[in-house]
Amino acid sequence: MKVVSREGFTLLEILLSLVIIGVGLCGVLGGLYVSVNFLKQADNKQKAMQTASLIMESNLAKAYTALSPSNGTQCLGPDWESSNETEESCINKGGKPFNWNVNIVQKEIGGIPYKEIETTVSYKEKKVKKTVRLLNMRAYPYVHIKTLKIGSDINQYISNVYQPIASIDIDFPVKKDIEVSYNIAIKIDNAEGLTPIDIILTRCLIDGEEKPIETGTPFSQPLINNWVEIDDVPPGPHTITVEWRKSTRAGDIRLKMGNIILIAIEG
Repeated sequence: MKVVSREGFTLLEILLSLVIIGVGLCGVLGGLYVSVNFLKQADNKQKAMQTASLIMESNLAKAYTALSPSNGTQCLGPDWESSNETEESCINKGGKPFNWNVNIVQKEIGGIPYKEIETTVSYKEKKVKKTVRLLNMRAYPYVHIKTLKIGSDINQYISNVYQPIASIDIDFPVKKDIEVSYNIAIKIDNAEGLTPIDIILTRCLIDGEEKPIETGTPFSQPLINNWVEIDDVPPGPHTITVEWRKSTRAGDIRLKMGNIILIAIEG
């Protein structure tokens, strides 16, 4: 009797094959899911770091006295960004909100003050809050410059006794050496009685105390210039005042315009 063989797969073999293929596909899909999720997490962290870096740079560019705590929300969409959205409005527009916060702490090293700048950016991944943090510092400026313009609107006439032209208030937390430069233009309305030996005297004071040097400028010179050094000015508030007078009672002379430049260097 001749036996006829039938080639093919049994139902059991087919089922086993499907199970093996399914297990393999689950592994591949699971790997793809993990990869996509990892890339998304890396992208979110990169965007958070970029936001923190931009906020930090903008604070480092500010003047030392202008540094203060602040916060806000940076909304990032697929191809757009906005800093004028709330967290809720950002989500409603299809963007991802990155909430940032800047904390400023006043500190000092060896008696020299500085400001510590801490920038944090937080965001959510699957309802879990993630945060990146940057830390930097802004040293107290070694040199400070203050300027004051004196306009003709003051309409001040000079007398033969000292009177103030202008004042500058300072307040530094460390000892400073101060250099004061001033330029004053004058206008003679009435030259009657003035002689070639008559002069205009100017001086600089700190908190009412005169500091050298007193200068004398002839009336024939329309511009008065002076430079004064004041060393070892202690920390705290002080007032720098420039005064003038003329050596005679004759003539009518008034301020035309001027400016004061104050340079404070760490002592």
